[in-house]
Amino acid sequence: MSMKNIKLFILTVGVSLPFWLAINYSNVFLEDFFLGKILANNPPLQANIANSLPKIETTNCQINNIKARAFVSAVINKEGISKILFAKNERTILPIASITKLLSALVVEEFLSGNEQFTISKEALNQLEPTGSLQEGETFSRETLLKIGLIESSNDAIFALSEPMGLGFIFLMNEKAKSLAMNDSLFFNSMGLDPEDIEAQANEINISTGLDLIKLAKEIMFNQPEVLKIISQKEIPLYLENGFFHHTLKTTNELLGGNPYILGGKTGSTERAGGCLLLILKTNQPDQYIVNVILGSGDRFGEMETLNSCSLQNMSF
Repeated sequence: MSMKNIKLFILTVGVSLPFWLAINYSNVFLEDFFLGKILANNPPLQANIANSLPKIETTNCQINNIKARAFVSAVINKEGISKILFAKNERTILPIASITKLLSALVVEEFLSGNEQFTISKEALNQLEPTGSLQEGETFSRETLLKIGLIESSNDAIFALSEPMGLGFIFLMNEKAKSLAMNDSLFFNSMGLDPEDIEAQANEINISTGLDLIKLAKEIMFNQPEVLKIISQKEIPLYLENGFFHHTLKTTNELLGGNPYILGGKTGSTERAGGCLLLILKTNQPDQYIVNVILGSGDRFGEMETLNSCSLQNMSF
């Protein structure tokens, strides 16, 4: 779908979109919440990942020590979820903070031109942001902003990507979620910020479940290799198209690089959501992975280490 056709489509639905996005998330199950199906079916792509891994050290699984509001550990393959290893409140609808950016990345990859340039606006810089690496007036490619948004979890970068399309971008996010059967998920902004941080209505908060996020991870694993590549990088130097060094991107994922089984993932944290973390783990089986999700944690990295240990021990290597 060309950018011209997308913009024409967004103009058509723009009048009705605010009404749909404003309803309370308790209505998330309505089948006709969004209009039509606009997403093309993409043929699956095989992730090219080496699975030569060390032997797992057997320890006592302390799964009961995880106090997060919800968690789930699932084995996935191209067909979907093949086995649930551990779960607590995996169907409970909760805020997911910056894990949202994974869905935003899918919309960027599918609907924004790879040649398009994006200028950092004053409004983009006004987003709640811990890093502050971007400056007003700077221009970046789609790929560069995706790297900044996913590795550093930059709200500025993701907002800059979504800003030209406005509410149309949010519409596409929800349509993409619907196409992935993420039926308990709803999105109001591209970044994952709490409503009070973006002057939105109190109920306009991005929500999902552990099981829905497993489906999102599966799409990335088998259909979006570029997104997977980005969330697998711990630290990279960022150079502009003119060759000048901008700054070093450092991941917010503290576990990346410390465990050979961890392939990649995405962090999230807001006052409402608490600590959130999604990780994709390798196994020794071809086209088979473990996806671990923790939502609403007071110690997302510590509790995720426990979940990783328990899930890997329960696999047959």
